[in-house]
Amino acid sequence: MASSQFIILLLGLGIFSLIIGVYAAKHIRTTGDYFLAGRQVGVWPLMLTLCATQIGGGLILGTADEAYQIGWYGILYAMGIFLGFALLASGFASKLRGFNIVTTAQLFETHYQSRTLRKLASLIIVISMCGILVGQVVAAKKFMFALGMTQDWLFIAFWAFVIVYTMIGGLKAVILTDVYQVLFIIALFIGLFIFAIIQYPFSDLQWVPAEPIEDLPIHFVAPLLLPFLFCIVEQDLAQRCFAARTRKVATLAAALAAVIVLLFGIIPTYFGVLAQHLGLEIANNTSVLVSVIAEISHGVVLSLVAVALLAAIISTSDSLLCAISSNLAQDFGLDQLSDRLAVHLSRGITLLCGVIALVLAYQFDNIIRILIHSYELPVSALFVAIFFCCIAKRTPKLAAIVSITFGIVAFGLLKFISTPFPREILQLIAAFTGYGLGWWLDARQRHG
Repeated sequence: MASSQFIILLLGLGIFSLIIGVYAAKHIRTTGDYFLAGRQVGVWPLMLTLCATQIGGGLILGTADEAYQIGWYGILYAMGIFLGFALLASGFASKLRGFNIVTTAQLFETHYQSRTLRKLASLIIVISMCGILVGQVVAAKKFMFALGMTQDWLFIAFWAFVIVYTMIGGLKAVILTDVYQVLFIIALFIGLFIFAIIQYPFSDLQWVPAEPIEDLPIHFVAPLLLPFLFCIVEQDLAQRCFAARTRKVATLAAALAAVIVLLFGIIPTYFGVLAQHLGLEIANNTSVLVSVIAEISHGVVLSLVAVALLAAIISTSDSLLCAISSNLAQDFGLDQLSDRLAVHLSRGITLLCGVIALVLAYQFDNIIRILIHSYELPVSALFVAIFFCCIAKRTPKLAAIVSITFGIVAFGLLKFISTPFPREILQLIAAFTGYGLGWWLDARQRHG
């Protein structure tokens, strides 16, 4: 691939995103404008930006890496996201929009009457999203290194564009860029997928994992279950539900996004299996997907694919940056400041989070593992309490406290205790048990 072509296309993408950020900034007056785009997002932009939160480094590059190792089971991560979106579409997206809040952590104050629990939940969610953000930066770094772009300044410049336009334009800039980026990404990868299967039909590829199934438990329970449940906890998804024009818009957009993500997940899975089938040797710190696409294409096509992949990473990264700054700003006191000062401080938080993620990305390598570990704690600690906010009329504070405590303890203990049963399910059982116990204790206190 000609590096000059790639750099020119990448520069064009960066300038385009920056222009959108500046345009969006003109309409920002309050933190509601900055974090929720005025709660006026319609079905199609909402559907596309929901897809953009997930069609990133994890789903594209990470899934291809996993499929290279375990065959067609690599699609489990995409299936987990599909189930999560389906859960949102079943009524949870509508419920979230109806709460009229800004962060999921606010539920612990509005429903459980505890500002302390709200801050604890927000801290857990922020730590999780920071981990996911680091996963996206790692994906970008591996991807650019796989292309031979090993200069640190080029990678840092790319990441700086993402930080700056997100910092300037907030959620509106994120949604506007997501719409164009996701349409470009989907169209390009569908075309490349059709081109590839003409040469290498599904029936010709190896359908068996490269390693024995029994040696890979993490590849089956965690990638399917955790993305599914995390969709209820995840601030960047909830933020979009909060920003929907109506509850019906939130539901319909989630349903459409579920279908698109599942169908799109077939593409990186196919390319991962194809790389295995072709016997490609994948060097450390490089991407399976980039390697196999370089094998079957060249020139301008490879340059366009390269930019599309970076656009996919951007579309997830900017969402996470905006969501992290939303949690930190809204749950830790900035909502008490004047609108102008709160917006300026929110932008500063976005900048700081982006820089920290860049530094941490140089310490890690495996994309899917980073994402799965990032999902685990909030699912263990918070999913049950948030779930009951959406389905129960009575939500006792004690039930949330005991559930969060049981979930965190189970999360910590099962890191050191080996069990034949998947630890993710055991953590959920512990959290549900804690909620039930807290509910029962609260009922006893009420009835004397």
